[in-house]
Amino acid sequence: MEEQLLHFIWHRKLFDLASLFTTENEPVEILHTGIPNSDQGPDFLQARIKIGEQLWAGHVEIHIRSSAWYLHSHERDPHYNNVILHVVWKEDQPVFTESDFRIPCIELENRVDKTLLDRYHHLMNNQEWIPCASSLTQVSEVVRHSWLDRMMAERLEYKTTHISHILDRCAQHWEQAFFIMLARQLGAPANSDAMEELCLKIPD
Repeated sequence: MEEQLLHFIWHRKLFDLASLFTTENEPVEILHTGIPNSDQGPDFLQARIKIGEQLWAGHVEIHIRSSAWYLHSHERDPHYNNVILHVVWKEDQPVFTESDFRIPCIELENRVDKTLLDRYHHLMNNQEWIPCASSLTQVSEVVRHSWLDRMMAERLEYKTTHISHILDRCAQHWEQAFFIMLARQLGAPANSDAMEELCLKIPD
């Protein structure tokens, strides 16, 4: 099991949700898995989970083994004090926050369809130029071209909307808009927005 896959399984609820309990045998109902977080802090933010009779709103942290909580020193990090659920493949020890709150935990090891795992490993170990290359011949020309045309149109529409938004922000100044787009590419992927904000602060 890989943590990236576990994130995907959690976010898409690709596991058996029936009779879901914590490792302390409290019933669990997932109302919202949370918003994926790629920055510092817990893996999913603003989740809503009902545990027992209590509705919790907070964050979710995901690990392969629960002991990774301590390997990453989360117990000393106040960013993790609002974690309401620990989602793990296997719980090998209970974990506590800095404020000494024992975090409810659910194990997914016996709740994920083996077919999903086999398919994931097949795709990840595939040496083709794209994992589905061998299946392309099974798709008709009409469907394939229709799909490509739709993606091209969506991509063009997204780009057009984005450039229009930048033009609005710089009062329809085309040269400044070009400079911003160039700066965004130089800062891509992690710092595109920061580069845009920086450019908007530079005097004409």
